[in-house]
Amino acid sequence: MIDKSLKAIVLNRIHVLLIILFLFTGAYGRTLDEIRRSGKIYVAFSPGDLESIDYDLALEFARYLNVELIEVHIEWEEAFMRNGTIPPDLETNPELRYTPDALEKADIICSTFTIMEWRKKLFGFAETMQSAELLLINTEEETPETFEELSNRRIAFQGSTSFEQHLKEINRSLAEPMELVMTASTEESKKMLVEGQVYGIVLDADEALTFNASHEQQYKITLPISDITRTAWALEKNNPLIQEVENFFEAISSNGVLDEMFYERFGITYNSYVDQLSTGQKPDRYQRDLDEILASRKLVVALRDRAFVYHEKGQKQLMHALSEEFAEYLGVSLEFVVTPSFEKYWQCDNGFVIRDSAYCPEWFNYFDLAAETFSEVEWRTIKVNMVPVYPSAYTVVARKDAEIESLDDLKSMRGVTVIESIYEDVLKSKGITNYYYEKVNNFIPDILSGKADYTILFNAFTEISAYPELEEKLELGSVDVSWALRKDQPELQKELEKFMSKSRQEGLIGFLLKELRGSSLQAPEALIKSYYERFQTGQLPYVNYGAENGLPQEDVFSIFQDQKGYMWFGTNSGAVRYN
Repeated sequence: MIDKSLKAIVLNRIHVLLIILFLFTGAYGRTLDEIRRSGKIYVAFSPGDLESIDYDLALEFARYLNVELIEVHIEWEEAFMRNGTIPPDLETNPELRYTPDALEKADIICSTFTIMEWRKKLFGFAETMQSAELLLINTEEETPETFEELSNRRIAFQGSTSFEQHLKEINRSLAEPMELVMTASTEESKKMLVEGQVYGIVLDADEALTFNASHEQQYKITLPISDITRTAWALEKNNPLIQEVENFFEAISSNGVLDEMFYERFGITYNSYVDQLSTGQKPDRYQRDLDEILASRKLVVALRDRAFVYHEKGQKQLMHALSEEFAEYLGVSLEFVVTPSFEKYWQCDNGFVIRDSAYCPEWFNYFDLAAETFSEVEWRTIKVNMVPVYPSAYTVVARKDAEIESLDDLKSMRGVTVIESIYEDVLKSKGITNYYYEKVNNFIPDILSGKADYTILFNAFTEISAYPELEEKLELGSVDVSWALRKDQPELQKELEKFMSKSRQEGLIGFLLKELRGSSLQAPEALIKSYYERFQTGQLPYVNYGAENGLPQEDVFSIFQDQKGYMWFGTNSGAVRYN
């Protein structure tokens, strides 16, 4: 039997050790639950961070956690120090691992970290935004699409940096090299661009954005000269807060908050910035069916920037919203690629459209499906499969004072249309040749300016609702507005058809058809707004047990915000969603 006095001594020593451990543990390296219970998050910033978008994002992250942000001011070098010094062999010694001084005082360092192997010995990284070394040129210059177009161009860059290494690598691949101008600093490079001494300069992404915003968007981002990577915030290794930071960035990317913050600081949305980063970068290929999409937990959709499909800014358009609903139906996240022109959908790998050939168009290899306003015509359906979304009609649109009673009247007028479209097919079939090509977004402006007398559209009501001087003149026929996917995706097609059927019964398509039948639809913006307003409050269809079953509904016992920004309230009567 253990002597009681000995037992007391052992217990006292354990208590002392626990107290010492608590004192040295402090408030940092804390879990998410500990941060929330304390109501505060300690965030380390270097002097430059306080003037950057990282500071804005850190404040938003604190609001996201519903805690107070406490600033911890550090110098940049302190992020790598141990006991006030940086070990001389930090980058080369694989055995050297420690928690830096800055993370003894803070929960997180909200700075723009480039993830490097040697840094992984010190930190756990939470990935934030995309970044690269960027070429910046004057907006009046044509945007280069390949490095070959930079031959003989004067490019300024700060010497003794990775800029130099990457530019020299590019030059070695060119038949005629760029003229590289080395400067002592990025400030000198910027001065040369402003004074017109060089064609372009190379800057890191955050500096390029800040510089362009300060010059009222006189310049534009073009080709990245480095790989596109993600920057990160730094935390203690294996801290669960890492996942929460990444959840936060996914949420604000999908609900538009990051776009708004980016635009306020840089005069450009984050999505637009990412599109510019992708200039000259070939997108990933996606040749897969439903099983691989579900395994990747990501659906990639193609859209054009036009009414009823997608707009980068402003109100969400119908096909964009419907794509989100399909991704939610599959239980995956949504990514999209913006298709620059309608013709691109149908080009083969050499850039031509061959109507009587049954090839898979090259562009269809870079996404899972096209959430578009396609019409089913034979030369397209031999290339891809179509899934109808809703019925529509295509009509001639012109100014109210234009005298158009038949297609023959169009022969004496000038039209505007899209190359390789059903609209052009209609005109050709009637022997009408007096028309020119433009993007759909320019049809209405061209008619209003007098450049064109008419155009042909389906969904005409969406295009002309804001223009009382225009009207529909002739209805030329009916069409099923359809999405398209490759012919080697049978399982995805089956699931898409099930989703479309369900949406016609109780979702966005059904709401659209009801509006069309009532002739009350005015514009895509009004449609989407009305549709979303139906979900301001209320039980979702799959909450089967609720107030109507006799349960009380006074108590709210949980609140959750999902990645799209919806608020979910758990009550005694079921789940309620607020948009």
